[in-house]
Amino acid sequence: MNDLQNIKLPNFLITDWYKSHLIETEVPTIAKPNIVNSTTTAPIELVTEPTPTFVTVQQPIEEEWFTGKNLKNISIVISQDDSSVISKEWATFLSSVLAACKFSLEDVVIVNIQKKAINYSHIVQQFNSKYLLAFDVAPSLLGIPASIPTYDIRVDNNCAIIFSDSISQMLGNTVEAKQVKMKLWVSLKKLFNV
Repeated sequence: MNDLQNIKLPNFLITDWYKSHLIETEVPTIAKPNIVNSTTTAPIELVTEPTPTFVTVQQPIEEEWFTGKNLKNISIVISQDDSSVISKEWATFLSSVLAACKFSLEDVVIVNIQKKAINYSHIVQQFNSKYLLAFDVAPSLLGIPASIPTYDIRVDNNCAIIFSDSISQMLGNTVEAKQVKMKLWVSLKKLFNV
């Protein structure tokens, strides 16, 4: 019985048995002389054991969910299924609306709640928001239990909030698009004193 406790197994057998549990930090090399005759010196041939293969698991990369420098503490919340935070078409529209209010895209942060579920209090806290404009986002999606009519200005936690229709309804020159843009403009004029 004592002989069975002192058995030494070769490395290749142990690594074969425990492939997923062992981590080798170095690959051992064994020098094996190749002797032809006793009078000449032969080169030494290095024999290496096969290197075990390991699979690396990458951590998931968090997708970009906001953009902007937020120079004026204005948070704009959208819900858009796009490869980026906001499409170029929507960004162009917002740029023209902000320019009419004497702001630029650098003055705001744009948060896409399709990229990350985040509530109102986290947005206000993370971006130190003084103003929050939500386009086609229901108050309940931001964790606000009250129903707030679109284009009404509400103040909560020193942050003025406006809920608006979707930007896609404001694109183009149709009568309906112009009416929705006018409702937004009336609210923004009150909000920013323009």
